[in-house]
Amino acid sequence: MNSNTHAGNLDYEHFIIYHDESGIYKKDRFFLTGLLLIKSEKKADIVHRLNKSRDEENYHREIHFTKIKGFLPKFHVAKNWLRSAERLIASGDMYFTCQIVDTHHRDFKHQHFSERFHAYNRLTAMAVTSGIAWHLKHKTAVSLHMVSDEKSRRAEGATITLSTDNFERYLPRRIQTDSSRASFPQRFHFNREVEILPSNGATPNHQLIQLTDVILGCINQCINPSTNRAKSALAEIVLCWIDDICKKPWEQTNGMHRKLNVFMFPFGDLARHLLLREHVESGRGQLSFF
Repeated sequence: MNSNTHAGNLDYEHFIIYHDESGIYKKDRFFLTGLLLIKSEKKADIVHRLNKSRDEENYHREIHFTKIKGFLPKFHVAKNWLRSAERLIASGDMYFTCQIVDTHHRDFKHQHFSERFHAYNRLTAMAVTSGIAWHLKHKTAVSLHMVSDEKSRRAEGATITLSTDNFERYLPRRIQTDSSRASFPQRFHFNREVEILPSNGATPNHQLIQLTDVILGCINQCINPSTNRAKSALAEIVLCWIDDICKKPWEQTNGMHRKLNVFMFPFGDLARHLLLREHVESGRGQLSFF
């Protein structure tokens, strides 16, 4: 049975989830939710690696995937971050879940969401539930704190406020309710205070929100390819990860089994929709994903 008592005890493993979104509901066909999970005890080491990449390129401004243009210092920092993330995911110090929602699919029920933020919130809860079940099911006792990118939470403008969008209140209640499932850790606690944070800062949490944005942006570039060659070069790295996890576990070589989770909704099975990859066309820089 799951319990949210004594979550501060030493026998609990403490994790932080960094959350970002890509796509606009009812405007874009695909709506993506990205979740970066790290062990709290590894946070300082991970941020040190991110800052080292910044120092090497002498670039200390915000890293935002949509603003990457050309093979400039920002690109090289993002590339080094992805290589670091690859090693950290393989080692089990970091996990990443991406839920890709096809809003044009016949089984997607738009009528269930009377407001756009209802869809954002419910889909986020689904992604978090899936990520916990996929990555942490084998854990005995887990406590989680969540940090969410402010821009993704208030994407509909100033009229959507804390009084109308109940994300900060809804998500902890929903996840704690879902924790009764057998696929969750035996003991589970979700911190009832979701931290909303703008990405354009220099604190450790800002850095990790930006890393979440970069990985999620790469996946979005795979399914919504542009002619931006720098973005395609970064997406190629993450596409290699996805190629590998779509193989049978004993055929995978990157060590990301149950550590990287990329799935479709309502489809469910990503592998059925992952086409054989095509090489980047000279001068175009596009990737074939679906």
